[in-house]
Amino acid sequence: MAKPRVIHVVESLEVGGAEKLVSDFAVGRGSNETSVICLELVGALGESLRAQGFRVDLAGLEPKWKTIGRVREFLKRDRPDILHCHNFAAHLYGAAAARLTGGIRVLMTKHGALPPPATFAGTLNAWLARSTQIVAVSSEAARVMKPWEHPGGPPILQISNGISLAPYRDPPRRDEARRRLGWPAGAFLIGIVARITPIKGHLRLLDVFAKIVRRVPRAILVIAGDGSARGAVEAQIAKLGLEQNVYVLGERRDIPLILAALDVFCLPSETEGMPITLLEAMAAGRPVVVSAVGAMPEVVTDGVSGFVAPPFDAAAFERALVELADHPEEAERMGQAGRDRVFRDFNAETALENYEALYRRMLNGK
Repeated sequence: MAKPRVIHVVESLEVGGAEKLVSDFAVGRGSNETSVICLELVGALGESLRAQGFRVDLAGLEPKWKTIGRVREFLKRDRPDILHCHNFAAHLYGAAAARLTGGIRVLMTKHGALPPPATFAGTLNAWLARSTQIVAVSSEAARVMKPWEHPGGPPILQISNGISLAPYRDPPRRDEARRRLGWPAGAFLIGIVARITPIKGHLRLLDVFAKIVRRVPRAILVIAGDGSARGAVEAQIAKLGLEQNVYVLGERRDIPLILAALDVFCLPSETEGMPITLLEAMAAGRPVVVSAVGAMPEVVTDGVSGFVAPPFDAAAFERALVELADHPEEAERMGQAGRDRVFRDFNAETALENYEALYRRMLNGK
């Protein structure tokens, strides 16, 4: 049976968790059956897909009232079987365009746990979702989307995210990764890979790290990523006198190598869906310390593959990180347990198979 023709709608294909998932899914399905519409920006991942022969269209959001018309033109040209929207904005414009075009089934994946906005656009979006198949990446995301579930409409489903395992099947040794990056062999490296925005918790992590350095002088914090709060993060580093102990790397393309060099991965977010970077860190065999939000407690077994702490409990994060610094053998065991879990349960192949089965059910009216 031929694969359904699917168009993904995203705000952008800049480097990020949901965006990486869309890119991996596109590559996994092939350019004959898959294309992407970006609302705001094509981005680095979008340009990479274009270089591989994928159609990546830019609708643009200026002026916003014309965006639906531009998306509709793409749909009329390509006539997909399924329009797969990612998060609220993509669904608002994508579902409206699909309804005007006719004959296109709509799927929305809810990646984070932020609830629908209580605005006119949110109300319109909920109305458009009456015939949309909603998929949540976590039980928390499913819970916040419950108000969009309509009697007689499709029930909200849950499909976990997955990552491509190829970069993590034969990783370099920690000492070799550090040598290639020019980082000290004997340091205790804590890493965060995430957009630098307030909800990711970089500033709180810096406050915790300032205390850790006093107890573990060889500690270094590695920050990979970029974003709106980078200036605030760099100012906080200077304020705390941590310039020699914090590496701010910016956007990077060598994340598997960076993760291989770490001792522990930390993500103290205020809210999350199912972070791709968390799955990547676990696939790299690193123990993790994360906040108890979104799907992270579903992915990380506390005390087995890492530690799960309340999102604003600085003392809990400090205890967990120092525990891993003081007990490297325990850290290694946790890292291996997390690696095993991701390879078994959170790989892109399984996630894509689940979506393919859903696409087929949608086309068959089930």
